[in-house]
Amino acid sequence: ELEGRLNDQADREQRLALSHDIKLQKIQRLEATVEALEEAVRTARDKLVKSEKAAKMHEDSAKELRGVVNGLKRSLSSLQQDYQLVVDTHAIETQYVENHDTPNELSGWDHFLLALASIKECLVDMTHNLTSSFQPLR
Repeated sequence: ELEGRLNDQADREQRLALSHDIKLQKIQRLEATVEALEEAVRTARDKLVKSEKAAKMHEDSAKELRGVVNGLKRSLSSLQQDYQLVVDTHAIETQYVENHDTPNELSGWDHFLLALASIKECLVDMTHNLTSSFQPLR
């Protein structure tokens, strides 16, 4: 009977040792899983920080470009107003010349070509004045 109890005790100890080994293996696998998850979290956090920085850069670039576009729109509007003033001035001069008969008067077509050349010259000057004040982007 003592031998039977000793055998039962040995079997129990063997099962406990086996159970203990299985639990240790599970703990080691869980620890490895936790380490892998922590590494994945660090990687995801790093990617998030990088994408936030990239998004901020794109947002800043968009704001800067929006400012440039708005400035160009204002310049274009100003240029259109200046052009209209030049056209109106030449139209008035053309009417004045057509209403006065002088021997030195240019023909209507010649005067138109002269006015057109003058408008072109004025636009070139205004364009140069506008573009010479632009600063390069940072």
